[in-house]
Amino acid sequence: MKSSWAYNNGKRQLKEVASKDAPLTGWVKIGKIEAGDLFRYAERNKHDRSKLVVKTYANKTQVFKKIKELQNNGINCWMRLNYPFVIEAIDIKLNEVTND
Repeated sequence: MKSSWAYNNGKRQLKEVASKDAPLTGWVKIGKIEAGDLFRYAERNKHDRSKLVVKTYANKTQVFKKIKELQNNGINCWMRLNYPFVIEAIDIKLNEVTND
């Protein structure tokens, strides 16, 4: 129950941040990453604008499955092994990124 709450709470927080503060925080909606289940929003890395960062409260198996799916779609991505997991992606063209 605790992990389910953390996942749902994290998902809710991501949606709130993206909808309320999108111009200020740099959160953007990513077409290829948005698959309707885990990752709806990504944040641009402050130090390297070509990197996108997605924070998730999903379990490790779900994250590995999502990374495999993204890599099969041609996105160069990896994950940090600390919980909550963070997926970083690079080489995403700017024309594939649309602001909310």
